[in-house]
Amino acid sequence: MQASNAAAAATAYLDGGADDATANTVQKNVRLEDIAKPPVSLLAYGEPFLVAPASRKVDGEALHNLNAHSAVNSSARRKQTRLRRQQAKTPGVSVPPPTTAHLSKSDAHQDYLNDLLRHMFANQEWTNEMGTWSRAVLTEPAGRGDVQRLQEWFEENLERSQARRGDAYAICPVREQLFSSLFDELIRQITVECPERGLLLLRLRDQLRMTMAHFVETTESATEFGTHQSVAFDDKTRELSTREQKLLDEVSALKAKVRSLEDLQLELEREHAERAREQFRRHSYSTKKLKRQLEWLENFKNNHRRQSMLSQLNKGTLP
Repeated sequence: MQASNAAAAATAYLDGGADDATANTVQKNVRLEDIAKPPVSLLAYGEPFLVAPASRKVDGEALHNLNAHSAVNSSARRKQTRLRRQQAKTPGVSVPPPTTAHLSKSDAHQDYLNDLLRHMFANQEWTNEMGTWSRAVLTEPAGRGDVQRLQEWFEENLERSQARRGDAYAICPVREQLFSSLFDELIRQITVECPERGLLLLRLRDQLRMTMAHFVETTESATEFGTHQSVAFDDKTRELSTREQKLLDEVSALKAKVRSLEDLQLELEREHAERAREQFRRHSYSTKKLKRQLEWLENFKNNHRRQSMLSQLNKGTLP
């Protein structure tokens, strides 16, 4: 309810139709996070500011006041943080107001830190019904309570997003994004305390991301190669299976032809044996007939000779 009221008040303020009470509410009591609704991130950012309003007409002075309110809140929070850190170093002793030289040195360090963090982490930008928003990374240090809340928020996001537990065969992009965001926040906290150490961690993070990207690329290439090999193997297997089936069909046809030829051979052998027996029977009959004729002729010749000899004996002409 408070967030919706804040958004309504800010919308009326930007549209130029708000009264003084509404304007004061926007400038003093409204949290810009409730208006801008930034995306969830473990990396800590500062106050959001409106970069480009929506298509409806917006008063330029109102937009300037809203962004100035964000800048004033951020500056005041940074000063309060520096004061708390100085008081924590000297408990029980009141800290005198800083001199101009100290302020200049502190401002120079803060400017260096702002530039460093701006180069390390880009501004977060998003768009909603009010327009395009942006916010820079937070430059305030984190205490023990902030780290504990970060850990609780990290575990809560892991559970809420149902990130898959990492194993050797799968990479969960949600889990990877959460751990990457957590690492960025730790780098930010360390950079605020010690910029040199933060730069070393930034190099480590970039190297780890490059290594991880290389591993992912290698894994994807290996997976793609394995898929191509599997498809080629399946095609070759189907081709060999088709060829094998064709050869088996040819073998079956040849076996059937062999059986047919064997049957034909047996039939021809039976016919040949039958013809041979018939021919042997005919030849045997002819031989017996010729033998009988030969015997008859021999008998006839012998009888004719005896009759001729008897005739000559009877006539006395036999020598």
